Amino acid sequence: MNLNLYSGSPEETFFFGKSLANVLTGSELIFLRGNLGAGKTIFTKGMGYGLGIDTREIVSPSYTLMNIYEGRCKLFHIDLYRIGEQINRGIPEIDDNLDAGIIAVEWADYIKEYYQGEKNLIDIFISFKGGNDPGRILSIVSGLTISPGTFSKT
Repeated sequence: MNLNLYSGSPEETFFFGKSLANVLTGSELIFLRGNLGAGKTIFTKGMGYGLGIDTREIVSPSYTLMNIYEGRCKLFHIDLYRIGEQINRGIPEIDDNLDAGIIAVEWADYIKEYYQGEKNLIDIFISFKGGNDPGRILSIVSGLTISPGTFSKT
């Protein structure tokens, strides 16, 4: 499945995260890629909300590497920004929890090649629309079947 979504605001990016969470089973690996400020953490907060997690708890784990939240299923929130290019293999925090909940990885570009074959991988690239448009494009690629209607506001 390849899908492009337009987000005109942080609220819409949050909504898309919440919408995705509503169809997740609890064993997905979600790569969140994009430039600084693109909306990776906002998307994760939306997923958390969709899983029944208090969004005030969800913060980017830039200094702790991983935060774990309890909701309908566990949400493992990983941020690789600080260790980035030093990574030369898979990440134990991912490997040890692949079937224990949803794993959302910010700055996943650094590990993309190590997990490309994962069956429940959802790769989301968030890019700035550009020009005078402050919006974002969320490009979602996955081998999983996710209906475009999942993200409909109606």
